[in-house]
Amino acid sequence: MCGIAGCIALGDSLIEWKKDREYLKHMLDIQKHRGPDDRGMRGFRYHCDRSVDLIKKNEIEDVFHGVIGFNRLSIQDLSVNGHQPMCSEKEDIILAFNGEIYNADIYRRELIKAGYKFHSTTDTEVILNLYIDRGIEETLRALNGMFAIMIVDMRKGRVYIARDRFGIKPMYYLLHEKRAYFSSEIKSFLTIPDYQPHIDNDALNECLIYISSPEKTLIKEIQQIKPGELMCIDGENIRKEKFFDIDQYQHVSENASLKEKMEELDEILRDAVGRQMVSDVAVGCQLSGGVDSSLISFYASHNSENKMNDSVSIIFKDAFLNEENYIDEAAENINVHSHKYTFDGRVLIENMKQAVWHLESIPTVPNANALMLLTRKSKENVTVLLSGEGADEVFGGYTDFERVKIMEFNAKYNMGKQFQFIDREWNLIRKPKDVLDFAILCQIYVSPERCAKLLNRKTDYSPLMRRREEISKYSGSNIDKLTKYEMNNYLVDLLVRQDKMSMANSIENRVPFLDNEVVDFAFSLPENFKVGLNQYNYETKSARGFELITGKYILKELCAKKFNRKFAYRGKGGFGLPLRYFMGMPEFKNIYDETIKSMKKRGQVNTEYILWLYDRLPVLDWSEIELLWRALNIEIFMEEFIDKRGVSLCC
Repeated sequence: MCGIAGCIALGDSLIEWKKDREYLKHMLDIQKHRGPDDRGMRGFRYHCDRSVDLIKKNEIEDVFHGVIGFNRLSIQDLSVNGHQPMCSEKEDIILAFNGEIYNADIYRRELIKAGYKFHSTTDTEVILNLYIDRGIEETLRALNGMFAIMIVDMRKGRVYIARDRFGIKPMYYLLHEKRAYFSSEIKSFLTIPDYQPHIDNDALNECLIYISSPEKTLIKEIQQIKPGELMCIDGENIRKEKFFDIDQYQHVSENASLKEKMEELDEILRDAVGRQMVSDVAVGCQLSGGVDSSLISFYASHNSENKMNDSVSIIFKDAFLNEENYIDEAAENINVHSHKYTFDGRVLIENMKQAVWHLESIPTVPNANALMLLTRKSKENVTVLLSGEGADEVFGGYTDFERVKIMEFNAKYNMGKQFQFIDREWNLIRKPKDVLDFAILCQIYVSPERCAKLLNRKTDYSPLMRRREEISKYSGSNIDKLTKYEMNNYLVDLLVRQDKMSMANSIENRVPFLDNEVVDFAFSLPENFKVGLNQYNYETKSARGFELITGKYILKELCAKKFNRKFAYRGKGGFGLPLRYFMGMPEFKNIYDETIKSMKKRGQVNTEYILWLYDRLPVLDWSEIELLWRALNIEIFMEEFIDKRGVSLCC
């Protein structure tokens, strides 16, 4: 929805506006794409009557304990009444809020009854008054939505910064020379004159082996507020605490039939999508033709108060990847105007550097480039997009969930041999400790040995060990533990990718499957309603063994009811790209040659290894292709962020 950036002085230090204003403004300039509709900046001093509007009084010579800036993408109440940072009636509390709160109207009514006055129809003002009425902890626990929030309480001399429970909206911070800088995007910190970023090689290693490091960024000094985390800054003291812990979900299955649970899910999803369609600008759906996005599009198109009329989709020329027929079938079924945009190798190549710049990381999943194209084109018709993200994690849709269920079944009935993970890249056999360990091993994209060779370092297994330790701490069944692990790891990366690639084009992305009530419901389901018998294959006798187990069972049954069984039970398509073909294009060779030259000069990676991989492109296995792709993007990241080249090019 928007972008937040600013600075807080720690201890007895102060911010001198005349001296610091240029780079503080630049912090907002560099992320203007997050909010091109309006801008606000306020300087504040603790235990003072009011803050200062730095847009209106730009030339002042004054000192502050903090400066908070905001770029607004107007979604609700497009008038000046929605201007941020927003101040309380007494002007002693300042709020900057990026996101959307879907139960805001409930609290608005309660607060009005309690005597609070409202001057806008924004959810921002609801959060502000809710904080005044109930305090920070109760406010955060009450919110159903996506958010990164900053609250300055001048009365207490305290600043709060929080991120929503699932990490839908990002928030980063940098502690540097007695100041705490904060921003919705990493690139804002690059504008600080005396700050030099450094690559975090441990985070880079983890990013290569898996997809991301959920606790770190690729820049050593920059950290992120974690999902469900609250940071409190009080003078020079900084503390962090959890206001939401994913492990608080304790799976209590209710005795109910599949039919009863489907009816309940039908109502919950309809209400969730309805809540997330509240907007004063056009809303559309990101339609891939899969189960998740098709269900969201179905409910959006049948919403009586704010009917969705437009869907947007990426299609491919490659017949193996192209699911255009399912997109057309879904769009026709729900009667929406389908906008389809073709993604090919030339688009990938032309946008490689821009994708890294906006993602602020390595595009370990190259579909980030396709998402950027999708949102760029979508802006012609909509400003808000609903997507199906989160369904696979919450309802057990990934192959890992199916593997776990099958292995449990085999162990229970002594069927099959002891399983082992065979790493064919290096002819290694890694023997998992248990079923969940097998799932974590299967998630490795590039082996630790190959990463070590690329980065010229000793083999580091700590990313694997960290994940082993984390998943063992969760409570519940194997499926429960894997669900919590996926939501706290891969999902966070996926959501940041969605946010960055959509906000790059001033598009807000919403995720109804991560509505609080939907997630609560999913954890109440009998386990076999999430990962269970594949009814379609069972009835048609079209498969055996592995294919008789399916994830997202209840979602597929619901989808079959809304569309048809063949549509719901086809194989999972995903959102992959034909990297081997794209990197073999003549146009890619130019990017490759330029990048290799820079790589050799820097010495960050083993260029001899990269040259060897590229020469063998036609016969590389999928993991080697992934490694080659990521290696080239490492150099682009280094140029844009460590060399700060992107700052001079952008602003």
